[in-house]
Amino acid sequence: MNVDKSNILISLDDFKSKEIFVYLKNDYKNNLLKKAIFKAGSQSKLAKLIKDNFHYPKIKQSVISSFVHRKNLRLDLVYWFCE
Repeated sequence: MNVDKSNILISLDDFKSKEIFVYLKNDYKNNLLKKAIFKAGSQSKLAKLIKDNFHYPKIKQSVISSFVHRKNLRLDLVYWFCE
């Protein structure tokens, strides 16, 4: 049987949330992170909040610091930071 693959659609629901990353412009990403850290109170507290709310078992303060240097972030975290 031949399947017409031109009609196959891919959506975000086809992936686990921890597998979806988005590229963000540096200044936007940095502002977003600064606001999230400010709301949480510190990088360590933000890491704890992420650990408690998302499947991100190895997150800690140093990972939050590394977010500044990454070109992309998980989409679920970006959405959460924007709330």
